[in-house]
Amino acid sequence: MLAPLLFVGCDAADPDAQTMMRPVLNAQPSQVTQTSFPAYVTPQDIMTPEDAFFHHHLTPQTEGVDFLQWPLVKNLRAFGKSLADAPLRSSLATNSIYISDQPRAKPIQEMVDQCAEILELEPPKVYIQPGPPNAYVSGLQHPHAMVLTSDLLELYAETPEELRFIIGHELGHLKAEHLRTHAVGRLCVHMIGRGGRSSQSLLGDAVAAGSALTLLHWYRESECSADRCGLFCVGGDLDVAQQALMRLIHQTKPSNPLFDPEHKNFDPALVLKQSIRLREEPITKVISVIQQMQQDHPFVPERCARLSEFSKSEACRQVLLRRGPDTTEQPTMELISASVSQLQPSDVNVPLYGGGDADPFLRIRYAGQRFATDHKKNVRSASWSLTGRNHAIVPGEGIFLDLYDHNSTLAESLLGAARIPVTDLAPGEHTITTRLRTDVESPSTNVERPAITLRYRIVP
Repeated sequence: MLAPLLFVGCDAADPDAQTMMRPVLNAQPSQVTQTSFPAYVTPQDIMTPEDAFFHHHLTPQTEGVDFLQWPLVKNLRAFGKSLADAPLRSSLATNSIYISDQPRAKPIQEMVDQCAEILELEPPKVYIQPGPPNAYVSGLQHPHAMVLTSDLLELYAETPEELRFIIGHELGHLKAEHLRTHAVGRLCVHMIGRGGRSSQSLLGDAVAAGSALTLLHWYRESECSADRCGLFCVGGDLDVAQQALMRLIHQTKPSNPLFDPEHKNFDPALVLKQSIRLREEPITKVISVIQQMQQDHPFVPERCARLSEFSKSEACRQVLLRRGPDTTEQPTMELISASVSQLQPSDVNVPLYGGGDADPFLRIRYAGQRFATDHKKNVRSASWSLTGRNHAIVPGEGIFLDLYDHNSTLAESLLGAARIPVTDLAPGEHTITTRLRTDVESPSTNVERPAITLRYRIVP
């Protein structure tokens, strides 16, 4: 509707337009004998004919007091919902084969169903696409899609258990809700990048680059999390998991006649040892670190090493020992107090801004439950009573503590965060002290980060 409306303006060279304009040009000002203020003014009193014309056509899209209730916003939300997965659906429709209902692909679908049952997930729709060995899940809406390339199925044709690990890995991204959180992360980094570039400054470029590197680091950690799901889907068989990962590098089958038939697999320990030896060389180490920072997947030897470490952990052993719903009565955790110290003056890193002491408050999350404390005013240290906050212990769940400054130039600026694991379930009081962090990899070093202490009690 807007396109034709853009051409309704008057052209001064048009004779008809000049005729219409002449009475306006020749009009004499009204004679007002004294200052007079109108009792009221309506929109019609001030709108030009052109303004009223556009207003007539656009105002139906802005009806309602609440912005979120505007028809325009509702239409955009509906359009966005349809648009979110449109590129994926287009690719699947034109460049893939849907195999979930194909009798020939029954073994693959059964493998997906079994892994999804272990992880308590709705099985995704499975598709095959041409291309080099790869697998991925996609789609922000249910049901999700899992895409397996033809070369991947060919590569693992002789080792179906390794394919099971790959499938479990991809389902791990669904279990951890990486599709949603990654989408939000990409959007945030995109917005920061645009802001940094528009500032046309070295500081803006540095902030944009730093946010992108942080996102990539998170992506790499996400892959390690998904590897754990793959390990669970092969019953904790570390050798199967590591062979599946290494096969993505060497891309050879066990039956390849050029290899010793008595040794169908490569030794992951030797592969890791050689990788470490090469990467520890001075120049090579610097280059490999730079290369890794630019990747969204960890190097395979590192993934094998981290998976091996996890497989030996008590947390992994406890998960593998589960034989049904946990009916064991869990102890209760009673939060007692939280305190922070070594708070820096507010906005200490904002140029030309002399902020005062911080106005800190905490946001705490455990097992899906969230609450916030009150905020203190102009302090360098603070403490809060958390009495009355009781939670049933959830195995493996940690307490997330986010410290915010209520007094910042940036509304509710994050001063730091920490995840405190609840591993000691011995009855009685427990005290844990840790440093807050501002990034995902290591504690920030630009200023000394606050220390936070949490006290809680375990009640059988």
